Amino acid sequence: MISSTTLRGLLFVTLSGLWTIVKATPCVGFDTNWGLYVFGLEHDVSLGPVGNWAANPLSSTTLSKTGRPPFNGTNTQCFFAQFFNALYVLDGDSTQPSNIHIYSFETQSWSTQQIDAAGTDPATLTAVLDRDTNVFFALSGSQLYSLDMGTLAQSDGARRAWNFVQAPEFTQNNKYPKPVMGLAQNHIHFLNLGTDAFTKIFVIHFSYMQPELQAFAPIEAGGSGYPSAFGHTASIFKGFESVQTKFAFLPEDGSATYVFDVISNTTQKLQAPSNKATVMIAASQREIVQITTSGEIFWLPYNPDDGQANYGAVWSKLALSIPVATGTNSTRPSSAVIETSPTSTQTGSSSAAPPPLSQSALSTSIFTLGLAFTGLFSLF
Repeated sequence: MISSTTLRGLLFVTLSGLWTIVKATPCVGFDTNWGLYVFGLEHDVSLGPVGNWAANPLSSTTLSKTGRPPFNGTNTQCFFAQFFNALYVLDGDSTQPSNIHIYSFETQSWSTQQIDAAGTDPATLTAVLDRDTNVFFALSGSQLYSLDMGTLAQSDGARRAWNFVQAPEFTQNNKYPKPVMGLAQNHIHFLNLGTDAFTKIFVIHFSYMQPELQAFAPIEAGGSGYPSAFGHTASIFKGFESVQTKFAFLPEDGSATYVFDVISNTTQKLQAPSNKATVMIAASQREIVQITTSGEIFWLPYNPDDGQANYGAVWSKLALSIPVATGTNSTRPSSAVIETSPTSTQTGSSSAAPPPLSQSALSTSIFTLGLAFTGLFSLF
């Protein structure tokens, strides 16, 4: 007969496997007036333009959560659609990872756009949003896909789908498993392809992958250029009349901040962030903003017209204290059977044996366990 200790262990492993406590993945974004927004914390906030950021405590406006995704996806990514004053959130909801959630900065409201994954994997794809065409391009597995967002500032109620573009040579046979995508001048720059200071370039308007690697020389005398490493990028925006010509790159190790100039094919190496636990970065015209895994926000001033001045720029922390939101994800439980009781949450000795189950409690527990396993089988 199953002992009470074993049964408690089975129940704990089975039921705890069905729900996992997760932290949200926070993100930051700008509106067309270069006001900063923060999403994925216990409450979302608008912080206004850079002139407001020095205040301590920081003044903020709490945003409505109606229709908001929980930001609990495994691969949440956020993108600014400049012409439509909207934020697009990929994989913002673990229950509908293929759909895109849209926040309209104009109406301060959320909507959900139905998306057909069409071969893409929302949990692993990496994407950029082209400003001029409002088209997403994403690497998923070994293939490049596109998704036309049209003029969406809110859901149109229709269903859109990713479309296959090509299978880049550098993604085949897991040659470079974690390319990084940076966007400027309607060109996608693929980083982390094994060679420092070189990128692969895809020309969006001609759907053309340039055959040769493109060198990006450091402007610093004797500099080695940016490293071939995984990391985070953000296009540095201009006004409505001009496409971006620069993007920022933070390597995952936080060793420096690099700004790519795609007109001169050069990079500038700036100060490293003080906090290395980057979730994502975003940029306006003159500010590069970093949000960390703990929800802390840092920013670096950037002067697009005076490269020398940027060497004196330092990262500063915003005085915002809002915890990252938490929630639950439904997951497939472990199939292992662990004959142990869960750690007690009560005060006192954790080594005390659990009290014996009564016959009725044992029957109820067995019935509950049966329901749990029935639920398990329904998942497959």
